[in-house]
This record gives sequence, structure tokens and C-alpha cells, in this order.
Amino acid sequence: MTRKEAQTLLDSLAERLEYYRSEKAITAYAPLNFDLKKRIEDLEEQIQNLRNLLAQSQAENIEFPNLARLKKLAFMDLEAQDKSEFIKVSYSFLKDCKNVVKDSVINAKTVHIGDVNYLEIDKINKADIDKKGNIILQDINGATIHIAVNNLTEVIEILQKQGKINEKMLEKLGQLPAQEFSDYDYFQIGMQAFKHNQYADTSLPLAGKNVDVLSKKALKKLFAQELVKKHFIKHRVSEKTDTTQKLKVLNLMSNGWVLKGTFLCLANVEQIRSVSSSAHTSKFFSFEDTKGLRTGITEFIQGNLIEQFEQMIAHIKQNLYLLRDIDTRTDDYQIPEKVFTELLANAFIHRDYHPQVLSPTKVELYPDRMEIYNAGQFPPEIDLEKIGEIANSVVINPEIVQLFFLHGLVETSAKGIKRSQEILKSRQMKPAVFEQTETYVKVTIYKQKKSNHLDYAYLLIDEKRISEFFDWAEKFEQNQNLTDIKQEFISGKYGNDFYERLKVLAKMIFV
Repeated sequence: MTRKEAQTLLDSLAERLEYYRSEKAITAYAPLNFDLKKRIEDLEEQIQNLRNLLAQSQAENIEFPNLARLKKLAFMDLEAQDKSEFIKVSYSFLKDCKNVVKDSVINAKTVHIGDVNYLEIDKINKADIDKKGNIILQDINGATIHIAVNNLTEVIEILQKQGKINEKMLEKLGQLPAQEFSDYDYFQIGMQAFKHNQYADTSLPLAGKNVDVLSKKALKKLFAQELVKKHFIKHRVSEKTDTTQKLKVLNLMSNGWVLKGTFLCLANVEQIRSVSSSAHTSKFFSFEDTKGLRTGITEFIQGNLIEQFEQMIAHIKQNLYLLRDIDTRTDDYQIPEKVFTELLANAFIHRDYHPQVLSPTKVELYPDRMEIYNAGQFPPEIDLEKIGEIANSVVINPEIVQLFFLHGLVETSAKGIKRSQEILKSRQMKPAVFEQTETYVKVTIYKQKKSNHLDYAYLLIDEKRISEFFDWAEKFEQNQNLTDIKQEFISGKYGNDFYERLKVLAKMIFV
């Protein structure tokens, strides 16, 4: 900072000091738990230090210590008292900060990034690391900033958005030590405690299969996920980094070859078929009776595991009724969405993907329940009789779990069963039932009874919200009686017994 700019900052601080001494400040801070006297003393000390520095130094450019603290002392508390004044003063300070950066050089003039000073930095053309482990960025004008490593991610993210840092510099930064963990890092760390890959081969590399065998569409979708983008920022991965390196950073490749779990989630159907007889297809059935004698819908869903899961969820939602919680006035499906999402995800991420397994993942929907089937068995340490009490389960296919997490399809690893049982219990619904044979696992989830919502139907009728009643009732049932009475209402030609007949119909639908 030049002497002239330093004097400008000093004058600005002196103005703030006068403000704190004024009747306006005393009145404004009186109702607050705020030690104004201490603030004045601190500011007086800072101003005196700066005056001494200016008086003692003959240098044309001066390095200010505690620049962020000076800003806080001088300006921050004004924001709540007088926003227009705060904005004016803050803008003036940012102009000073811009000049600080512009005229700085390494060692002699250092700017520590802590607030928004770096927003004025010009394009970066040099990146390095100092002896203290701080990152040094230098722009084309010679301006330099030293950044503590734990601040680097935020700085780079903002510089990228503003186009002030190029790909070459990001690659250089990628060689510097990463001191921060992303959400994905923490997920992987947590997952290690539950990893149980003794019976699966999905963590093995597929020799001869590199990134070229993966779907470009699937890769583009993966790299667009927010969790992935944030992980790449923390690990200094740029958009121009090659795909192999990106997958290595995500721990989805080994020795240049794609891991089998990665392949099943990101390859095309034709490629997956060559590795597994059943992993490329899943099945969805909807039955009109509880015994499965009358099939309503049959769907064969093909794609990689991510595509199959997302399509299966869409089919389930299309074939479940929405129910209204009359206390919270919110809607959810007959089976809570979080429950069928978690347990279906379990079926995909924990199943057996051995080449000789022929049974696909399958969902069967009945009038009173849903059944989910997947090939394989629970590990021996899982007691099915106490499965609702297990806080942490086991991860069979780590790479598949990781990719489901990165796509936002699961929140945590190995806790879905316990969480699902707790949700069902909170809704006063039957717990999910888990069974296994020598070849597959079956999960049965019972639907919530519609009779729980008869009171809400009566409420809509009593409040004469008849259009809402018809809209809601038609989500549960379509029959001629409902159609006829709706037409009667639309025509406006209905008698005095209309509302009583409507309640009788509601009882038929919801009981």
C-alpha cells in the first residue's frame, strides 16, 4: 500500500472512531450487549500503531498487519446501524484494497486473504508455495497474495467464476498439498469402517477396459454433480483434466483400468452385458390383486445401474397414491419416499454382480405392499431377526455405493435400513420385513392404509372445499360413482343430501 493510500485508510479509521464517540453510536448500541468503550480503546490503539508506522517508515509502500481486523474494527458494526453508510464506507475500503493488491510484491508487500479483498485481483499467472506452507498467487501486474491453505478452496472457486485464474495455474495448484476434505472424502472415510468386500468382485479392475468403454453421457452427468465439482475444487482438478485422472481422484480407477463397480454404473448396456448376465436389466411389476394373479404393468428397465435406479423410482412414484398428513398438510406416498428410495438403493448397491448370477433386481407392487428382490445374501454377521437394531450395516460394493452417493441417490453409507425402519415406525406403519434364500434377498414394505385419511376427506367436505376433495380422491381411486357425483357437482344440479352422499362415497374410498 502506498503512503498516500495508507493515509486514506488511516483517515477512514479516524472517521469511524469519531462515529463510535458520537451520540448516534451511544444511542444505537445502548440496547445491545456491546462494549462500546472497549471498541473505542481498540480502535484508538490501532490508529496510533498506524500513525507510528507511517512516521517511522520512509518506504513508499507499506505492509499493513492485521488488515482484515482493521476492516472489522472500522466498518463491520455499522452495517446493522446504517446500511447506506456501511455500503459507502465498505466500497471505499475495497478500493483501497484493490490498490494494495495492485502495488504489492512478494515478501515486501503481502495481502492475506480473509474477506473479499481478492475480488479485485487481475488474472493469475504464477502459483507457488512458501516456506510456511501458504499458497502464493501472483497476477500479471506482479501483485501477490499469500493464502493459508485452508482458505485456498474458497479463493480458487471465486477466481474461477470470475475468469481470473487459468487452467495452467489450476494444474500447478493441483501439485500443492491438499489440506481440506470434501464431503466425498468424509463419505469414503466413514465407509471404510463398513467395507466388506470378501464376497464381491466389483472393486477389481477390468483388465483391458479404460475410460473409452464408459458412456460419455454418463461421465458428463457424473462430472456435473455438485458433490463431484466441490471434490474437484478441493483436490485442484480442472475441467481440462483428462477423464482418467478425474476418475482416479474419485477412487474409481486402478492402474489405468476401470473398476468393475465403476463400469456397471457408467458403461453402456451393450458393454455391461459382456461383464454381467443380469446387471444391465431390472424388472418392475404392478399387480391388481394381492396374490399376483392379475398383472397390471410389466416393465423391463435397461441401462447402467444409475439409469435403472432412477427409472425404477419413477415407475414406483407413478404407481403409488399420495396421502395427505392432516396435521402437517403435506403429501407423501403410501410408502414414504425416503423408505422406498433407501431400500431400493440397497438392492442395487448390495446385490451380487457375479457373472454367473442370472436374476435381475426386481420390484413387485401389490395393492397392500411392495416387494424388492435382489440377488445375493446378507453377510454372515448380519442377524435378520435384529436387522432394525443395527446402527451400521456393511458395504459390499464400495464403488457402486460411492457413485450412488456422488449422484445424490443415497445420503450416507450402510445406514439405510435402520433409517427406513425408524421412518416407518414414526408413521405408525408396519416395519419392513427382510428375508433371504440361498440366491436372493427379499424386502417387503407394507403400504399405509388409506383409512387414516378419512378425517381429512370429511374436513374438505365440511368446509365445502369440494373441488379439492375430488382432486384428492381421484389420486386414490377412479370409479363410476366418483365420476357421476363429480359431474353432478360441476353441473350445479345437486340436492340437499349431496354432502351426506359425498361422505358415504368418501368412506367407501378411504376405509
